[in-house]
Amino acid sequence: MSLIFRYTHDPHALLVLSLLNLVSGQWQVTVPEERIHILVGETATFSCFLSPETNAEGMEVRFFKNQFDDVVHLYRDKKDQENMRMPEYRRRTELVKDSLDRGHATLKLQKVTLSDAGLYGCWFRSQTHVQEATWELQVTELGSPPLISIMGHVDGGIQLLCHTSGWFPQPTIKWKTPQGTYLSSDSKVKKNMHGLFDVETSLTVQDNSGNVSCSVQPPDQSQEVESRVWVRDSPPNSRGRYRKN
Repeated sequence: MSLIFRYTHDPHALLVLSLLNLVSGQWQVTVPEERIHILVGETATFSCFLSPETNAEGMEVRFFKNQFDDVVHLYRDKKDQENMRMPEYRRRTELVKDSLDRGHATLKLQKVTLSDAGLYGCWFRSQTHVQEATWELQVTELGSPPLISIMGHVDGGIQLLCHTSGWFPQPTIKWKTPQGTYLSSDSKVKKNMHGLFDVETSLTVQDNSGNVSCSVQPPDQSQEVESRVWVRDSPPNSRGRYRKN
């Protein structure tokens, strides 16, 4: 006699199901990462694995966002179900099937946008067993390189203004000395009509302070964008550069 488990989001039912899985020795669904970080415009890769390795070619494999019925990609009856996806994911997903016979399902999501950020899950169903695993997709939009402007003399020094725009999520902006020491300053943050963050900060330095830089970095610290200005008797020149940690 075989047991058929029906999918449910009830936490008590899921607990019972998990205990039954352990007793029966059925496969489990695992994911390599709980959080995936990606830049806008890139291709995100979602991977799920059956442990122990189990042939999944004849199973139903569903990738969803936030809730089970919000289908990102559906594989059923050994083929992709194109019409089952949410409209915003059509023609943007590809299920790599080369390793389904070993229980490996990999989904590629192309041209990632800010609206793609959120909680995702993959769900496997055989004739006798179902299980899912979830992860979070975090999307970053890199804004403009910081622009340093010289506002003039104030309080016996030279006031500098650093401005950058078009970031998501809200970045951290900092001033640094030539030795790499961070300088304390206040920042102003504004969210534009597209939901992106514009940030600026000011700093007062003394004449001939030398090389002063302004850096901007997203919360995941994956990228740092930096501009420098030379404070001398002669008019300073500024330049911007990208540095990948």
